[in-house]
Amino acid sequence: MIKAIPIRLARPGMWFHRLGGEGVHPVFVKHSFLLTAREIDALRRGGVDELLIDTDKGLDCPGWPPSG
Repeated sequence: MIKAIPIRLARPGMWFHRLGGEGVHPVFVKHSFLLTAREIDALRRGGVDELLIDTDKGLDCPGWPPSG
């Protein structure tokens, strides 16, 4: 399942599907891949606010989106 999450919740082992929100980082616009801590840091420094993850290929973000 494709899920939009805020960058603050990104963790190594999640499958990066594509950028979401306002941030732009040229290194991350073409391919999907398994996220590492280094890539998450680069996304944060690049101003990315949101990304889309594929929970069928990598880790999920439990509790997101919040219910209620």
